[in-house]
Amino acid sequence: MTTSPPLLLAEEAYRQIKTMIVSGSLDQAIALREADLARRLGVSRTPVREALNRLSAEKLVTALPSGGYSIVQLTAADLEEVYEVRAALEGLAARLAAVNITRVGVAQIHDLLDDMERSVGSGDDQALADLNSRFHATIAQASQNKFLQSMLRSIHEIFERYRLPALSNDRRRIGSYDEHRNIATAIINRDAQQAEQTIKTHIDNALKVRRDALTEHRAPPREQQSRPEFRALTESRRSRPAGKRSKAS
Repeated sequence: MTTSPPLLLAEEAYRQIKTMIVSGSLDQAIALREADLARRLGVSRTPVREALNRLSAEKLVTALPSGGYSIVQLTAADLEEVYEVRAALEGLAARLAAVNITRVGVAQIHDLLDDMERSVGSGDDQALADLNSRFHATIAQASQNKFLQSMLRSIHEIFERYRLPALSNDRRRIGSYDEHRNIATAIINRDAQQAEQTIKTHIDNALKVRRDALTEHRAPPREQQSRPEFRALTESRRSRPAGKRSKAS
């Protein structure tokens, strides 16, 4: 990373620090210091300083009077508000996807669920987390509404900050994949009303678990700091949608 041009270093530092914040791998009780982060990332302090300035503008961190930055704490009110917006936006995305999805989009959903099944079998939690995000992104893309896609991207990092503690709940992990299967089935069957309702139910169920997980998320265990930066627990269950599979054209 130290041999990259300055602009690339700053971008990489920004991406890595943001990922650590979103995944919960940074202790929210400890101030973020340029020197500490620079050593952790293997770069100089300049790209770290630029990254922290960007994250401050995005309201993910805030400057401390004594120096350094603190991670902005997510409150119970934040949780309710972001999930209210998420349910409305993703409900609209699912409804539009059921109308506008192409055969290519249907094939992508099937492929994603196939990959989820293989990742569940192998116990690859990081792959499952990535696939879950891609599943929701594919639905947004299938809506064919570029403004809706942009709005969903803008709040993605916010609700992702609740994913790690929530998905440590075994019961939620087991039930969540069934919900993804039901969402996919409704979209594939072009049932717009059912697609919207099913994804709203999925998001509401996630919210219920995240309410309980919020306190735990605000005080992560000390040993969590030694875990890989891109680690995430995800929901899973072996299953697949009931709709007839179409080939991509």
